[in-house]
Amino acid sequence: MYARAHSAVLSTIAAASVGAALVAPVVAPPPDLHLPRVVSAPVELTASPALGALPLAFLQNQAQYCSVICPFIVQGLVSVPVGTALSPLAFLDSLGTNGSLTRAIGAAAASVTGPLNDAAEGIILNDVDRVVPKAFNNLEISVVQLLRIGAALADPATLPDAIDTARQTILDGLNQPLPGPGVPVPTETGARTLPEVVAVEAIKVFAAVAFQAGELVLLGVPQTVDAAAQELARSGDPARALSAAAEQAGDVLQTASKIVTDSLHTAATNIHDAAGGPADRRFDEAAPAVAALTTAKADKPGLDTDSKVTDATKDDPDVTTKATTAQPASVTEPDSAGKSTPSVTKPRPIRKAASDIGRAMKSLTGSPAKTQKQQKSLSGKGSDAGDSGKSTEKSSNEKKSEKKSTEKSSEKKHKSGKHAA
Repeated sequence: MYARAHSAVLSTIAAASVGAALVAPVVAPPPDLHLPRVVSAPVELTASPALGALPLAFLQNQAQYCSVICPFIVQGLVSVPVGTALSPLAFLDSLGTNGSLTRAIGAAAASVTGPLNDAAEGIILNDVDRVVPKAFNNLEISVVQLLRIGAALADPATLPDAIDTARQTILDGLNQPLPGPGVPVPTETGARTLPEVVAVEAIKVFAAVAFQAGELVLLGVPQTVDAAAQELARSGDPARALSAAAEQAGDVLQTASKIVTDSLHTAATNIHDAAGGPADRRFDEAAPAVAALTTAKADKPGLDTDSKVTDATKDDPDVTTKATTAQPASVTEPDSAGKSTPSVTKPRPIRKAASDIGRAMKSLTGSPAKTQKQQKSLSGKGSDAGDSGKSTEKSSNEKKSEKKSTEKSSEKKHKSGKHAA
């Protein structure tokens, strides 16, 4: 009974399934709403360096730095304690050989300061001359590339290429060889814009002050002490030992200060060029055109006021004066060596007044013979003037006497008329 019921149920379910299958093709599909399809694609970098290339290159650089510094660290850790232990023997050996207490003290001190100075020079000089330039060049390259990635954030389409270029450029900087004999110090950073140049120069100044100059000053301590000890061991004179120490300290400070001043000067020059370089180049390009225009104006006939005094008018003082005052803008005068040098151009009114004064002075300070002739002519003219003055006075007196005689005669006629009446 149970089996029959179960088979009946299964038959009913199967018939329903077949009916649904038959009806399904008749049912219309849902309408197409034309909704936009969302497509997601991961952004992949196409840079040639692998993702682990930069950390691996960084670790390789640290190994290079240690390869040139760590041996001297080990040397100092070994030689300084050994020299300290052997200093009493050095004291006794010098005292027995030379018989000088000061030289023996210098020898004992030099047995410690010598190994310390050698190890310190190997550590610091390799770091200053080789490690610091390469390490900070890598830092400068990285900063420039990070600034360019930051600038690319404004245009997201260029961001993958900027990251790709930055990774490759930083990796190339890390793979540069360590500076040394025959290998130049890396200096190229790729900085072009003003913010990039300012960032690079700030890093360079910091490296010069804190690392290069600072480490040299630190190295100056064992160098100064060793110079004093070595001189005391040689001469036994404490004054000469102090002088050697002072000289060594002065050399160290001079070298360190030169590094700082050169770095500041270079930074100021590079920043100035980055800030005003394009304007200066435009001025340099326009300079030949300005010079050509000036030359063309000078060659115009209307601007050349040079006049010549001909033989027919050279005796005319007015014409000579005009010719003198109408000189060109620039004249040359021979100097004491016979070379022609440009003289300072004077304004024309001042030059005319100067020429008048010169002629007057020349007339007053002429040759003696000419002066005597002028004096004689002046004296002759004076005598003529005196004679004419005398003759004029004489004629006036005669006129007065004639007037008086006329008045007397008229009075006589008047009196005779009265008598006749």
